[in-house]
Amino acid sequence: MHEFQRTLIGWCQALLLTTLIALPTFASSQQVDLETEIKALGTCRDCEINDTDLSKQRLLGMDFRDSTLRNVDFSNGYLMIAMFQNAELVSVSFDGADLKGAMFDDAALTGVTFKGANLTGATFDGAKFVDVDIEGATLCNTQLPDDMTDNSDC
Repeated sequence: MHEFQRTLIGWCQALLLTTLIALPTFASSQQVDLETEIKALGTCRDCEINDTDLSKQRLLGMDFRDSTLRNVDFSNGYLMIAMFQNAELVSVSFDGADLKGAMFDDAALTGVTFKGANLTGATFDGAKFVDVDIEGATLCNTQLPDDMTDNSDC
């Protein structure tokens, strides 16, 4: 498949997901469809997700840039190299999640927990933390918001 075709397919998939998320009348049974779409497409850029259980999901390289996530459970999930730049995360759980290489640069995190998460190589450059819990998280080459690299678990 040519690069142009892959780009066009990716753009169409992103447009479909954006349209689905923008629909104001999602019922609980439709939430399952949203989760399936997110996993299948690998992107949810500039979208809004509320009250969703995505625990234990494999969302490698998922694109959540510029998104708003409220009351989302990613616990024990696989989110390596996921992108959360410029995202707003409120009451989100990453407890026990694998977030190696994930990017949270310039994100706003409020009431977010990373208990027992693997944050090896994760970046939080310019991120704003309010009531964020990283107790028990693995920190190795982890770029924290204060421009400090934490290598305590290397």
